[in-house]
Amino acid sequence: MTDTESLPAANAPRDLTYDQRIAAEAAFRGLPPDPKWPATARAIYEGLIAAMEGRAEQKLREESESLTGSQN
Repeated sequence: MTDTESLPAANAPRDLTYDQRIAAEAAFRGLPPDPKWPATARAIYEGLIAAMEGRAEQKLREESESLTGSQN
């Protein structure tokens, strides 16, 4: 059994459309969203932005804890 066989259908890997790839690239580059994108492309953009913001916040929290010696 491969890793993808154990995934539910909704989480199975799939190819992105052209608009979805453009939205993902814009998110990684920090570019603003294009209002002309379809809903699926906007969802990918917003999901990536949210994930990257979460990682940035986590990294700042970890750095702050290491500076103060705090252990949560």
